[in-house]
Amino acid sequence: EMGVRCGVLKQPLTIEYVGEAGQDAGGLRRQFFDLFTAELPASRLWTHTDAGGLRPVDRAALTAEAAAQLRPHMEACGRVCGMALYQELHRRLGVRWEPEVFAGQPPSLLGDSFARYFLRAVRHDPPATLAELQAELRAECPDSAPDYRASPEILTRSLRESGLEGQTFVRHVGGAEVPLVEGGAVRAVCDESKAEWLERMLRAELVDGVAAAAAHFRKGLVDAISPGHIDAADALTCRWTTPHFFLLTADELQAQWSGAAVSRSFVASCRATATVHPEVAQQAQWLWEVLDELDDAERARWFRFLTGSSRGPRGGANLRIGPRAGGDGAFPFAHACVSSLDLPSYSSRELLRERLGAAVKAAHDKFTDL
Repeated sequence: EMGVRCGVLKQPLTIEYVGEAGQDAGGLRRQFFDLFTAELPASRLWTHTDAGGLRPVDRAALTAEAAAQLRPHMEACGRVCGMALYQELHRRLGVRWEPEVFAGQPPSLLGDSFARYFLRAVRHDPPATLAELQAELRAECPDSAPDYRASPEILTRSLRESGLEGQTFVRHVGGAEVPLVEGGAVRAVCDESKAEWLERMLRAELVDGVAAAAAHFRKGLVDAISPGHIDAADALTCRWTTPHFFLLTADELQAQWSGAAVSRSFVASCRATATVHPEVAQQAQWLWEVLDELDDAERARWFRFLTGSSRGPRGGANLRIGPRAGGDGAFPFAHACVSSLDLPSYSSRELLRERLGAAVKAAHDKFTDL
């Protein structure tokens, strides 16, 4: 609370890890924010959507012990995420005033991306109509496993075709039945009430289930980023006096916090803009080939080894690849603060892959060198 009152959360952040040597010129700070959200599900107050988005555990599924921790936990999360936004502001100002120091630094990004419907709740802009609710559900479903409730066809198909025969106005949360309306357990869904059932079901899951967590998260966030004392519960005042709420959409806020996943297309964009020293041009070519063969999780670990973040800015990152002495006996070395990789002149693609994998594994949870 003292930090909130004196503006400490808005100041430049320097990270030191106990028992680990390291000078923070940006890389340690990025790793801190990356690890912060990656560890949240261990709290039992957060979970992932089917598409991997981070959202609070449904309020109806919380144990009494977890519910008691909801407010302080979510307020703390909001403050840390507010700090991340301010660190990006400091970085951008640094690029303008001290380009020789800040120009090569990528942004500090969270390791997980919040579900968009949660961010809309935080912004006092939850999905309101059935069409919006379905759109938010689709956004959090992988293409390989779509949710039938997000499809417009659910309203035109018969109950049997939609798998709704015998469905009542209840939803199942954590092994318990939660009624959507009074007496919902004995009210059957029919063709006439199907749209009502769907809207109540999605609203309960995507809005009501995260509302309390969103309110506490918002309070912490506003503590960190608002220009003065703002009542976070006042939708109108909070929405129009908090810059990141009225200047950014939920999509833009999501991108500001979490950037993009390190997919094949992301690596391709990095390759197109990378600066490669001629001495390791062949090894760099092998590196891109190896990265193309990895899955998304492995590429994320590699990118964190290189930059401190397991996600990258939308549009790609400016990477530098230079030589390192030692040949086949050496390991790659990353300068995470400036997104630079020192690559030995390996004699084969297979050896590069093995050495890179060992270096990434050794540095996955801390900064180290082999």
